[in-house]
Amino acid sequence: MTMARNSRILRMISFIFILVLFCSFAYGKVIYVDDDGQADFNNIQAGLDAANDGDTVLVAPGEYIIKEPITFQGKAIIVKSEAGPDVTIIRMGTPVDTNHGSVVVFENNETDASVLEGFTITGGTGSWLHSESAWVGGGIYLDGSSGTVTNCCVRQNRANGGGGGVMVWSGSSLTVINCEVLQNTAKNGGGVMVYSDSSITMANCVIRGNSATGDTPYVAGYGGGLCCLESSLLVLTDCSVVKNSAGIGSGGIQCSNNCLLTLANCIIMENSATVVGGGIFL
Repeated sequence: MTMARNSRILRMISFIFILVLFCSFAYGKVIYVDDDGQADFNNIQAGLDAANDGDTVLVAPGEYIIKEPITFQGKAIIVKSEAGPDVTIIRMGTPVDTNHGSVVVFENNETDASVLEGFTITGGTGSWLHSESAWVGGGIYLDGSSGTVTNCCVRQNRANGGGGGVMVWSGSSLTVINCEVLQNTAKNGGGVMVYSDSSITMANCVIRGNSATGDTPYVAGYGGGLCCLESSLLVLTDCSVVKNSAGIGSGGIQCSNNCLLTLANCIIMENSATVVGGGIFL
């Protein structure tokens, strides 16, 4: 009896050890970032550089002024603020390279396991897209990659081409949850642009006060709030698209060129366009 009991105890100890070991690998480590206090690093990109798949980069409140885009480098990690977007800001200063002025980029085959949570993203000027001869994705830019953005505010970014707030491009896929896209500008897709076999799924989001500033018919000035082009997918659930404007068409939402738009329980209100499609243009 004693040997049997001891054997069971040993098996249980072994099981607990394996479980703890598994959990440590499954959840990864936490890397702390604080630009004004004791932490592992004083800037966000350094925390990402040190992270491995499964890790969390936890960022203290503050305004983090950057000169190069924050990049996930293909890692399945969570980059999260401690206290939310009102007090944790990532702002693009004067870019070292004017061709790389987006605030956050997903461009190294990331998946939806690459997560950005709880920041205000602002001051971006976009990344140069050679094939379109334009800067795109002022706040957040995806190129051939995926990602998840939650509880963020993408505010007051610009791009002289497409996607002043967010650009999802070239086979990319983005999930956006509980976010605000506010007061961004671009020639097309002032708030959000989804382009070239890409998709975006947004839930419980507000897209407000964005502008498509172009004024060239059939070229620029479309999709003040959101613009979906070239065999792409736009899905909005429990979202508000309010008070956006366009120089030509689609003050709220533009969806054309073999794209699919799905709306569920959404508010499309007080958007305006100079020529056609104040709310939605398909």
